[in-house]
Amino acid sequence: MIEHELADLIVGSSPVMRRLRETIASVGPTRLPVLILGPTGAGKELVAHGLHLASGRSGAFEPCNVSTLSPALFESVVFGHVRGAFTGAVHTSCGHLVKANGGTMFFDEIGALALETQPKLLRALDGYGFRPVGAARDCASDFRLVSATNEDLPAMVNTGRFRLDLWHRLAGVTLRVPSLSARLEDLPELTEHLLASRSAGNAKRRQVTGDALGALHRHTWRGNVRELAITLERACSFSHGGAIDAAHIEAAIDHFDGIARTHALRKVGHQRLLAALRETGGDTLRAAHLLGISRPTVYRQLQSLGMTARGWRDTIKTDCAWGESSSVQ
Repeated sequence: MIEHELADLIVGSSPVMRRLRETIASVGPTRLPVLILGPTGAGKELVAHGLHLASGRSGAFEPCNVSTLSPALFESVVFGHVRGAFTGAVHTSCGHLVKANGGTMFFDEIGALALETQPKLLRALDGYGFRPVGAARDCASDFRLVSATNEDLPAMVNTGRFRLDLWHRLAGVTLRVPSLSARLEDLPELTEHLLASRSAGNAKRRQVTGDALGALHRHTWRGNVRELAITLERACSFSHGGAIDAAHIEAAIDHFDGIARTHALRKVGHQRLLAALRETGGDTLRAAHLLGISRPTVYRQLQSLGMTARGWRDTIKTDCAWGESSSVQ
């Protein structure tokens, strides 16, 4: 039964995906913490959902994206807070760990956890409890720990950006989610699944031609399954309700790649501007001459970087320092 449910959740009949589902089914019922590794967009959160499903635990699946939280906000959101603990805390709020009691606590992007916050999370994971912000005593929660990252945690440990003891605590079992390019044989099945999900409740399903599948196979999926889903969504709109052919797929891919190229060119332009300002000591007129653009264009680019006309000189100093740390040429 659980194998069937996992197959519906984690799609793909390739050997690597079959092994992944088998591992989830065997590890799921244990209490071992699981660390899920894999590139962005490959489906790490779906694997975490699969582990919760296989665990048989009756509590909630409680996700938390660590990369979106500052250290102070992490404590409030994850550990909870009491009323009046800080400005704006108008009521007591239980955090993720309490909500995950009896269920699964999923920390996504765990590699983004601030170094100063890591000992506090480690204490909670070691069973010593956690203290909501402003509270007088510790709380406890019975949760299954699952984490995910696309970072190289051992490398982060070696450079002092991640605690060795926390890494050991997270990685009771390590699962790797493959990139889409490593399982291209799953493309037809994934395409059918994603289109069926899109048309849920609609009797008419989109047809995909063989040429369209060929176009999908030829593409390099740097964004993995997430990019595939967006590409199919865009191809559906281009096909105007008809069958999706290679032209629709290629147009959808070109549309996305065009946006990415524009963003990359804009980023390069900003880097050149900051380099010119660094070279001229922040003199916008001389920087404009170096770049072969007008002074108003320099100001417009500064504004696009979030620099106000009044405070642009101080901001340039900050960004020039950033430029040096980023090795802008």
